[in-house]
Amino acid sequence: MTERAFSVGSALRRRAPRYVMVSIVNVPLVQLCILLLQVVVGLEGWLAAAVAITVLTGPAYMMTRAWVWPEAERAHRTLVALFWAVSILGLLGSSIVTYVLATQIDAVWVANLATLGVYGVLFVARFLLFDRLLGDS
Repeated sequence: MTERAFSVGSALRRRAPRYVMVSIVNVPLVQLCILLLQVVVGLEGWLAAAVAITVLTGPAYMMTRAWVWPEAERAHRTLVALFWAVSILGLLGSSIVTYVLATQIDAVWVANLATLGVYGVLFVARFLLFDRLLGDS
């Protein structure tokens, strides 16, 4: 195994658990926010998800930037743009899924389920994309 291959593998093993830990904080916050916006404020599921995601994307980015890719100074603008692009894609996807599910199921948790599903897929895609682009920046 080459020195470079070993270095990339160890960096990936170091970042992946940190990325998961950041998500362990962010996912429950988004889910709680969606639920509170629906139950307490009375927003529809898709709108509650949109507000929660919009408000919490900034803090999620800051945590990811500080803890997962702190060395990515040279790619800061790229990281911000990609982070927001993936968040908007997730917002659109979860809004569509929420709308479709809400026509079939009348329950408060539909927006939570849709958001978890769509962002679950994007969770893996975002990490792989960022890790490929940023590498050991």
